[in-house]
Amino acid sequence: MIKIKLEKLADLIMEDNTLAYSCYIAPYKVLKSFFQNNIKNLDLDETHIGEPFSLTESTYKELVIILTNRSGKRALDVECPDEVDDLYKWEAWLGFLKYKIPYTEGLDFILRENKALRALNESYDSNNDSEIQQRHLEYIEIAQQHLNFIDFYRKS
Repeated sequence: MIKIKLEKLADLIMEDNTLAYSCYIAPYKVLKSFFQNNIKNLDLDETHIGEPFSLTESTYKELVIILTNRSGKRALDVECPDEVDDLYKWEAWLGFLKYKIPYTEGLDFILRENKALRALNESYDSNNDSEIQQRHLEYIEIAQQHLNFIDFYRKS
C-alpha cells in the first residue's frame, strides 16, 4: 500500500466519532471490522475500491505509527478482551476504561440506541409523519436513558 493510501485511511479513522473520540487507537480487530463494513467506493489515491477493504496486520502497524505521530493517540496499554471486535464493542470498552461503566450494560445501551436510530432512518422511507414522529420519540427516549446511565458513572 502506498503512503497516500495510508494517510487517507488514517483520515477516515480520525473522521469516525467513535474511533477519534478516544486517546487510544482501536485494536486491529476493531479497525479491520470498521474497514470491512464501512468502505465502499472510496477514492483512495485515484483508485476506487468497489468492495470492502481488508486491513492487514502490517498495514495496521503502519497506521498506528501515522496516528501516533499525527494525533498523539497511542495503542492500548491495557489488555483488550478478545470479544471487542467491532465499533459498538469498542465504544463500550472505552466507557469501561474511562468511567468504569459496566461493559455488558454499556454495550446493551449502545446496541439499543443504534437499533432505534436505524428504525428512525428507515421510517423516513414510509413518508408517514406519525411513524416518523414515533420513531423520533423512541430514539430520544433510549438516547436519554443511555446518557443518564453514562452520567451516573461519570459522576461516581
